[in-house]
Amino acid sequence: MWRGGQGGVGLAPCSATEGVLGAAGTGTTATTTTTIDKTHYDSQNDSGFLSGSNLTSSCSLSEDSDTMRFSEPLPPLGETKGDALASSRVDSGIDISEQLSSLHLASSSTSTTTSTSELEGEDAPQRRTVTPPPRRSRLGLSEEQMALLQEIFKRDEDGDTQLHVAVMRGFIEVVYHITRLLPHQALLDLANHQGKTALHLAVAAGDTGAARHLLICGASPVERDRRGNTPLHVAAAAGQAAMVAHLTRPVTEGEVMGARLAYAPAHTAGLLAADLTNYDGQTCIHLAAQGGHRDILQHLTWYGADINAREGKSGRTALHYAVEARDPELVVFLAESCRVSLTLETYAGLTPYQLAQANGASGLATLLLELGSPGEELPHYLAAEDDPDYDEHGPCPENNGWGIMDDLRIGGIPVPLAMALPVTDASGPLNADHYF
Repeated sequence: MWRGGQGGVGLAPCSATEGVLGAAGTGTTATTTTTIDKTHYDSQNDSGFLSGSNLTSSCSLSEDSDTMRFSEPLPPLGETKGDALASSRVDSGIDISEQLSSLHLASSSTSTTTSTSELEGEDAPQRRTVTPPPRRSRLGLSEEQMALLQEIFKRDEDGDTQLHVAVMRGFIEVVYHITRLLPHQALLDLANHQGKTALHLAVAAGDTGAARHLLICGASPVERDRRGNTPLHVAAAAGQAAMVAHLTRPVTEGEVMGARLAYAPAHTAGLLAADLTNYDGQTCIHLAAQGGHRDILQHLTWYGADINAREGKSGRTALHYAVEARDPELVVFLAESCRVSLTLETYAGLTPYQLAQANGASGLATLLLELGSPGEELPHYLAAEDDPDYDEHGPCPENNGWGIMDDLRIGGIPVPLAMALPVTDASGPLNADHYF
């Protein structure tokens, strides 16, 4: 129950069997007990602050009935009971019925808050704006990091990125900075329109520092350009012995720690590129022999490269290249220091000794015999005495290299010998080019 006093409504809990009303100017109290229905109490005794239909006092409920007993105070002297009831219905001035009717349970996915100004009379509740977490890529990069990497690896008209340009211009500090921003080593192997990666460009520029750093960061030494050359092919053809050493030397753990990378790089053995062929069928051994770079040949041989590799087009080895170049010092170096085979044949069946004979390099042929090469004769199709167009002095002038024609065919159709072209005419020996 609640206690009411003169000059307003004073609220206080009381027992279920008595209510006290202090009348102004009197010292008497009166107590009466009345039983009314709960709905009558709600309709007659709402203070305006809380709705009676939403409140139930535990001290006003009877255990064995649905009715509620309360002690109703007597009106003061000079007032009737109706006047007392009218005064008890004085509103407190606070009405939150609309707020109470609009309350609802918020879902677990919605976060709301009520400010102090709302409790003081604002109608609409204010929702807290939840900021979503920043978007991140699969590699854990933020949007700012992704934008920076896209700017660095944006291609120009030649397909070069900022990493390519920094390598070509020798800006090693920029190369260091870019590699520390990378989330993965695959970005190092992006190629320009010529198929050249940053490692290709570092080798072509002769920058051993940049090339070694790129290898430490995980750049692949077996990537090919548009001619099929790996960075090791480029270094071997250019005779860059120091570069070849950096490309084939294994990467150490200390070098990786010193690079301060954001990822753990995986490395490919640089010597794997030594036995790969470019699109001309040449390995690094062939390119080094073609250029006469003995120090590179020695280094690659020590590291296990195949000194007897055969070139893909004609089957030539490094010794065949040395014979064609007529380089006796290189021939001796390959035979004694690199232990090259003296008997391997080309696809045409020629050993280095026979190739020297066919090229008319009699001095090299004698040198090869001294080095242990077998003295084999030339194949019959290269022997001058077996060719009807040749005699002991060279080509037969009367035949002009054509020989005796016993069967002439044009487009596969036999032509009678009477219609055959004359070997000579009034102006001299026949020039067959005039008839084709």
